[in-house]
Amino acid sequence: VEGKVDSIEGKIDDMEDKMDNMDGVLRTILDLMTQGSSTPAPSSVPSSAPVPCVDTAGKVVHNGSKRNWCNIARNANNPNKVCRNNDLFDICPVTCGRCSP
Repeated sequence: VEGKVDSIEGKIDDMEDKMDNMDGVLRTILDLMTQGSSTPAPSSVPSSAPVPCVDTAGKVVHNGSKRNWCNIARNANNPNKVCRNNDLFDICPVTCGRCSP
């Protein structure tokens, strides 16, 4: 019984140490949020929004022209060239090879 009590007390001490460490981390986060920081926080957020893996259907205005851009690229002899020359990667990601449906 005495060995179990010692084991439990050791676990309690470990948990208290972890809680103290967590308290320090939370205080640092709170300070950064309220006071700001000259160093930007690391981010796993992409620099641009993810592009859905589906071509835009129908006519859309792109580069000042309303056309069915994805059909134009899809039916071209060289779809990659049409995509590149007209910057269609965001509106026609499947046709332009950015993703697979």
